[in-house]
Amino acid sequence: MMFRWRRKSRTSSTSQQTKPKKKAGLPPVIFPELSEAIDDGLLLALRIVRLDVKNAIIKRTVGEKVPFAAADYREAANASLDRVLKELRYSAERVAGVRDRARPGRSLSAHDYRHADIETLSFRERASQAVSERIESEREDEAYVDGLIEQARADAWAEISAHIEHELLDPWSKGSPRMQLPTSPEDDPERGERFDDLEKELRKLAREAKIQERRDAKQRERS
Repeated sequence: MMFRWRRKSRTSSTSQQTKPKKKAGLPPVIFPELSEAIDDGLLLALRIVRLDVKNAIIKRTVGEKVPFAAADYREAANASLDRVLKELRYSAERVAGVRDRARPGRSLSAHDYRHADIETLSFRERASQAVSERIESEREDEAYVDGLIEQARADAWAEISAHIEHELLDPWSKGSPRMQLPTSPEDDPERGERFDDLEKELRKLAREAKIQERRDAKQRERS
């Protein structure tokens, strides 16, 4: 059986050609409640402050062996709050500038803002401003700052105690199932050596906290 192939005419070929599709813009944004965005922004900002203070506590109490006192960390907490406020204000100003420069048309990428994105940018600006205003008002309360320090102290102790637990119990967790923890120092001749190792680990932890603190400071300067 022979099949006869018919050549399509130019007119039919032209009629079936599809026109290039226009690039679709970004999908419409569904905004959360402004109060929800403010709460999320506040949670993130205060988490940064707690991290800064936690690193300072570890560096001072473990690295320098200075007993903990909340008053010693108010300066560090306020300095961190200052940096967070500066970043929030800068973010609000930058978003406002981008909003004012928004062009007509449809967005073609996540960083191509158009008139249709003005509502999104305004929402972000209002959220950043509200978070900074909330922090600015709360930080005047000394009890509020002390509360942040106490949370950071709990974070620091959780990290330190995790190291202690690991260093003290790890030798037995890797041994024989029949091996029992010693009930007295005399039953554990390697106890002193392990405590020396533990002190080294804690000093290492303090150094790492100090290094992380410097990195965070440089990152903030670049941003």
